[in-house]
Amino acid sequence: MVPLLLAPLLFAVGLPESASATATSSRSVLRVELAAENVTLLAQFIDAGHELWGHRSRSVAEVLIADPTEHAAFVALAQRVGAMVSVIIQDVDEVVRQQKAARSGDGWRPAPANSTADRAGRANEYFLEYRRLEVIHEYLALLAAEHPEAVYHENLGHSYEGNRIPAIEIGGYDGGPAIVWQGGAHCREWISHSSIMWMVRHLLETDEPAWLALLRELKFIIIPVLNPDGYKWTWQEEGDRLWRKNRSPNDGFPACPGTDLNRNWDDGHWGMDENCASTNPCSIVYRGAGPFSEAEAEAVRAYLAGIRASGTPLVGGIDWHSFTQLLLRPYGWAPPAVEVPPNDDMQRITSERMSVAAEAVHGKYYEPRPATGLYPTCGTARDYFYHISAENDGIAYTLELRDDGRFGFLLPDDQIIPNAEEMVPAMYEYGLSVLQAFKGAQARRGSPLNGTRAA
Repeated sequence: MVPLLLAPLLFAVGLPESASATATSSRSVLRVELAAENVTLLAQFIDAGHELWGHRSRSVAEVLIADPTEHAAFVALAQRVGAMVSVIIQDVDEVVRQQKAARSGDGWRPAPANSTADRAGRANEYFLEYRRLEVIHEYLALLAAEHPEAVYHENLGHSYEGNRIPAIEIGGYDGGPAIVWQGGAHCREWISHSSIMWMVRHLLETDEPAWLALLRELKFIIIPVLNPDGYKWTWQEEGDRLWRKNRSPNDGFPACPGTDLNRNWDDGHWGMDENCASTNPCSIVYRGAGPFSEAEAEAVRAYLAGIRASGTPLVGGIDWHSFTQLLLRPYGWAPPAVEVPPNDDMQRITSERMSVAAEAVHGKYYEPRPATGLYPTCGTARDYFYHISAENDGIAYTLELRDDGRFGFLLPDDQIIPNAEEMVPAMYEYGLSVLQAFKGAQARRGSPLNGTRAA
């Protein structure tokens, strides 16, 4: 989930007397609820340096008070405008400390497994907790070694700090099209790394006939950790659990490293507007010096270009994020009243099917909506994935995983497995829909249904 820029989706804030406004010695998160939109007030919050932690609508949002000395000023502003405010997380850093202390530490490593039961047991251990970068990489490599039918790429390219960006290709055994799933662009969204790794394991180890049939026709390209430098930083003692960007330096701004890797893609509208991505290197939505200026985004661009050049059609993709339980479809840079993709109806219907499938598992609702229902964005992976698959009626989303704001980026470890479980049927619906859309596009062109590989 991303913070807002100056965009027409504001909230106003106020504090009922029953809500505590006591300042803390740490960061805190407040939820604000308003009766009407107020763009001017949003600008005031942004100008004051407050980060919008997350939101589901134009009238409810969570605000991170990063500087405890600003707590009282924020509350005073809230009282003046008469909004409702409640404390969601009184002490963010204490929650981080408690969660860290409850984990088992760095000693666990995935071991080779020779049976279905052993692999299931290993997975149960792995997904009990969030895992460090090196453990994610080890588990991915181990899964690939145990399933030689998969194509494992140890390194698509190095990050700024020299960390690997691995990927795995699963399925497409009949020579069909491909989709891409990408996790961890925003490194504080730990549930995205875990959920996408659950899907890797599921695709490799499933024995369900429906999934096996889908895997014959559709290739799944999966990049579990796009932002390895940032992810490592969120784990380090001297780092920041809530860091979002990558870790590359910005010339002239030594105190403001990093680029938002979800504003660095050439989706055809990179840099179009200050309201959809920032030119300020100190902003957490800084777009970078140019499209694909960052090593991580460029590595994926080159990799996907090679996939397409090899004759494998790309038919969409999902960029996995958290939080607020949303399925956001293109475009991020234009509201539906201005412009939608030609296949917007199919993208909407697909997201509705995915939402129904996910909710049936644990009762959690994922709301389908146009991306601009939140705020304008440009240079996003979602719009890039659509951009390079549009000729095949591609279907692309930003997926916002759990939760609804209670814990936000600090989603407890015990929600890893249930969140991943509800993604399995949702992703099956997605796979069916992209195949249907691709076959329709091929039929209209009179092309073979498996792309360019037919004799």
